[in-house]
Amino acid sequence: MPDSSLSAEVLGKLIVVLQTLDVLTDAEAMAAFLQPALSEIPGITTAFLCLYGEILPADHTAADTLALRCPKADSPSVSSPLCQGQDRPDLHLVAIRTPRKALGCLQMVVHDTAQLEAYKPFLVNIGHMIATVLENREIDRSLAEANAQLNGLVNELEDRVQDRTRELETAEERYRTTLATLPDAISALRAVRGETGDVVDFEWTYANPAEATWHPAASLVGTRLLGIHPEYRDLGLFDAFCRVVETGEERLMEVQHAPGHLSTTFAEYRISRLDDGVVAVLRDVTDRHASAQMLAESKERYQLLAENASDVVMLLTPGWSLEWVSESVTDVLGWSPPDLIGHAFREFIHPDDLARFLRVTGTAGPENPARVEFRFRRSDGTPHWVACRTRVRVDESGAPVAVVGGLVDVADRKATEVREQERLAELELFQRLTVGRELKMIELKKEIESLTKDNPPA
Repeated sequence: MPDSSLSAEVLGKLIVVLQTLDVLTDAEAMAAFLQPALSEIPGITTAFLCLYGEILPADHTAADTLALRCPKADSPSVSSPLCQGQDRPDLHLVAIRTPRKALGCLQMVVHDTAQLEAYKPFLVNIGHMIATVLENREIDRSLAEANAQLNGLVNELEDRVQDRTRELETAEERYRTTLATLPDAISALRAVRGETGDVVDFEWTYANPAEATWHPAASLVGTRLLGIHPEYRDLGLFDAFCRVVETGEERLMEVQHAPGHLSTTFAEYRISRLDDGVVAVLRDVTDRHASAQMLAESKERYQLLAENASDVVMLLTPGWSLEWVSESVTDVLGWSPPDLIGHAFREFIHPDDLARFLRVTGTAGPENPARVEFRFRRSDGTPHWVACRTRVRVDESGAPVAVVGGLVDVADRKATEVREQERLAELELFQRLTVGRELKMIELKKEIESLTKDNPPA
């Protein structure tokens, strides 16, 4: 039952205070607003806002005169409030904290504790509202910073890919120029067979100048292959020559640590059959391997960065199917990346949020990223609030080629918002009931006065 000592006018002012806090720009503005506003509450002389161990008074002189201080706890948490009580009966503290951390308190100088007692629940709501507003703004700033970092990461990746593409194109052009001026080493070899008809060696029948330069001390034509290169057996080249002679199928074979007469690390052999023998074309592909390794290392660094980020980073097809997800998805949503790869992203969006998600992302493009909050289905089936930011990547013709996105965990903030909305709804209902009761009392009083006037006592 509502307390009959509550004033509808004071309750109205308290509601105004709650509704105004969210539009004030910062903590200093809140302090300037709260000091005169709370001074009008019965029993309160003046009030000050204490955040992170510092008093933010609108009137510094008044705070100094009252010798107020805001001691800070050693390890502030929800169970250990930031403000410690002082041995002063004229002070009343209201905690400013959220379910995750303590921010400070409201310090109120009280001249009548009995009058103030009825309004304590509303003051607690004001403390919760201050904490919620400040924490939400901190989360918004963190989300903005995360989005900026994601943008930087994507831009850096795109720049690296473009740089690497140009480097590869340049390397390929140099490679083609080199081939035009320095032909590949080409050899023609005839099979040498034993008594049983098996190939036991090969004999050079032709060597072009490029091949001959690798053997300055030998005249290759008429020379046995294994006599100069016995290592061809261990490298598997001799067996490859034999299979080509037997089957006629061309073979392309790469060898690492090529024969000792070559100064290359990786060599590519293209082997074709010629009569009862082979033609072998040797090409140095060391540069190609080096470029591929550099690109792989670049991708590995990017993947390492993405997988160790606190937020979830993801790559999707233009049709919104998941192609890659960072390892952090396990901590945030319980899924392992392989569980998500190949699935449509919309499969994990809560049905009540899907239409809004499609509406927001449907208008997104390369220059206008989409930002939307929705409930994502965790691996255990429960919904989890996340903030999603996506950007469409396009090719030179403007056609979409991929979607890059990130997910940020905002479940705690959403839970706090729901609790505060429920608390405000209860407060508004209580206010309506209280005001209605006051109006009925006024009407009843008027009726009594009218009856007394019309029927004076004898």
